[in-house]
Amino acid sequence: MKHFIVCLVVVTLGISMVSAQTTDKTLEERAQNEDVVDAVIKKISKANFASPDKGFLKRIACVETQHGTAAHTYMEGNHGGIWQMTETNFLLTKNSITYPGLNEFHQKIFRSSLRIDWTKVVWRDLRKPLYSGLAARILLWIRQEAGHVIPDTLANQALYWKTHYNIGGGTVEDFKAQVARCEGTLTCSGRMDLSIVLDGSGSVGATAFREALGFVNNLIDTFSSANSTVGGDAGVRFAFMVYSDWQEIRFLLNNALTPAEMRTQVSTTRYPQGGTNTGAAITAAVNMFNQSGPIRPFTDGQSGDAVVGPASFAGRNEIDTFGVGIGTGIVQTELTQIAQGKDDRTFMLSNFAGLTEFFRTMNEETCKIPQKPVLGAAMQDKVVKDEKRYFMYVLPPDGITIVLDNQNGGSTAAYYSYTDDTPSAAFNDGTVSGRTHIPYRAPTPSSPNLARQDGTNGTQIYVSVIGVGETNNYEIRGIEGDVSGAATAVISSLLLCLSTTLMLAH
Repeated sequence: MKHFIVCLVVVTLGISMVSAQTTDKTLEERAQNEDVVDAVIKKISKANFASPDKGFLKRIACVETQHGTAAHTYMEGNHGGIWQMTETNFLLTKNSITYPGLNEFHQKIFRSSLRIDWTKVVWRDLRKPLYSGLAARILLWIRQEAGHVIPDTLANQALYWKTHYNIGGGTVEDFKAQVARCEGTLTCSGRMDLSIVLDGSGSVGATAFREALGFVNNLIDTFSSANSTVGGDAGVRFAFMVYSDWQEIRFLLNNALTPAEMRTQVSTTRYPQGGTNTGAAITAAVNMFNQSGPIRPFTDGQSGDAVVGPASFAGRNEIDTFGVGIGTGIVQTELTQIAQGKDDRTFMLSNFAGLTEFFRTMNEETCKIPQKPVLGAAMQDKVVKDEKRYFMYVLPPDGITIVLDNQNGGSTAAYYSYTDDTPSAAFNDGTVSGRTHIPYRAPTPSSPNLARQDGTNGTQIYVSVIGVGETNNYEIRGIEGDVSGAATAVISSLLLCLSTTLMLAH
């Protein structure tokens, strides 16, 4: 008699199906961290009821409460929230007798995507991050209406904070030191084609033009992979063009220059003078692209030609554009047209000196642009701790399966959203782990999604990948339909062993 152990093994593959349920921590009391702050500021920016805050709102959150993580943020009896709005300042945001313009401003907020009736808000509501951030933005609007415009640079913002926001505690030097700790070192890698289009018209002036060239060099320096590769491909590729009545291409995307050589090319650029033909420059930049990538024109005033058509031309070629206006002769509507109607991709600076620090904002915004892989294509990449990468996939009627494979011991967190192109732990419609099937969901008037460029009824899904370990290699792929291979939430490991006795004749 011989005994055999016969085992049937069914092993989990980390497969999951999802039922979308939106996570929105901006409306959760006592929520905290930088993701929450970013989500609040993005909501306020997209609501488009106030001018850009030049990064000041995030810096206030950093200095006042370290993005809500400081122990005093939600102390009993203190309802100021992440932005530490005192009760006195909060009451100012509702005082339409002293500030008659508040009635119309409150109406703008209510008519915006936020749909908040500020007249009914009480101080305790500010324990919810969105309400705390909104209170701070209303207070800044009051200061601006009194002629105190938010400045561009860190030093001037520190003085503005002390004079017009936190009068009671802290110093200007405290503000600058805490911001330095929060902002740290910029790191942006991954695949990106970046074309910088700089206004060199006569209205700029030779001195300001030289300052702008310094900004371009600083921007090149901020990208950690400017001379590296990712998965065998160039990480960040640069092109640079100067324009006036005509365009001069200083170097193309497929250049073989080192970062130092690119900086030399930038520094030796001749000031062309002439008119401001921004539209023609955008068209020329689109034509020199072999692959899609963001274009950002920098201009000191109104274009001498139309920009709507060229910006639309860029959009049809799946190229993202930013509009950066510098000086006093800026037409906000034109910047928005340059940015293809996206207000959160338009920026205004008081003068060219503000460019000395603006490269940080430009780096951060560029890194938020999602890569757009085709379905079925595998993307291999690497992120360091807390570094983020964003993707946008066409979402077919039968949904999509996202396959995320951490490699070489790396660890990542991943989220998806139907509406937000930068999903995070603070705002998302679900998490991605292993193989995750995301069902189709049609856009609705209350939660619009971007239309497909080809005019079909498709929609998009946005996915973020965030580094958890110190160095994290991963591969991500989007596959049409449900190929998760599971009908239940998660397949559990099953080990079924049958002990069988066999009688064998000799």
